[in-house]
Amino acid sequence: MLLVPHFRKLMVKYRIPPSLICKEVLVDEEFIQDFAEYGDAVFPHAFPGFIFRHVGGVAVDEGPMRKALASEYPHVSVPDVPPSQFPSAENLFVEAPPERVRDIVARGILLGFKRIYGVARESVIVDLTAEPGWKEYSALSALLQSFYKVEDAYRLPSDAFYPHPKGSMGGFVAEKVKEYSDVRGYYDFLKRIFRYKRKKLSSLGIDDPRRPMDVPPEDLFELYVTTTE
Repeated sequence: MLLVPHFRKLMVKYRIPPSLICKEVLVDEEFIQDFAEYGDAVFPHAFPGFIFRHVGGVAVDEGPMRKALASEYPHVSVPDVPPSQFPSAENLFVEAPPERVRDIVARGILLGFKRIYGVARESVIVDLTAEPGWKEYSALSALLQSFYKVEDAYRLPSDAFYPHPKGSMGGFVAEKVKEYSDVRGYYDFLKRIFRYKRKKLSSLGIDDPRRPMDVPPEDLFELYVTTTE
């Protein structure tokens, strides 16, 4: 198991059961240090594995994620490890602020995790999928799944679900949203639109901002570009 000191501390601090640990966690120390100061940075893997906050564990395949990492983060050393060495995982361990948990759990459900665990009451790990009301977390998942292919959800650059902490993510997504045609642009689009452009949605005849699927795809892209210019 390839682990960095940050991850070892999390294992001890939260008493993470061995069954929740991915067999291979490929990381780059400089990459972790570069983003450690951003508390809301979440790094999804290129396969249905684990997502860690403040850890930056990255499993890389030969596809879009490797290229994106190489282009966006030229200082990151991407190991050459064949995808066959990556274990499939059924569990997701989440460490995130409360306001982020709902979206992360929804994303985990979208990726097909059977159980999603989170840290509660400091050192207690709970099964979020067993908590009352957990199905509400899947609202975003159902929305994304109805619009994009599920297999695209985990083949994204490492900061696909949240804007780049250094502020460059919006423009990048605006350029790539049509090319990727995946969760990347649409999720960021939802965040921006719902926060800043509710009047624009109303002008399109959408009274309930929780129903963006009523917007034609062409209007989605145009609205998204408007918010990033």
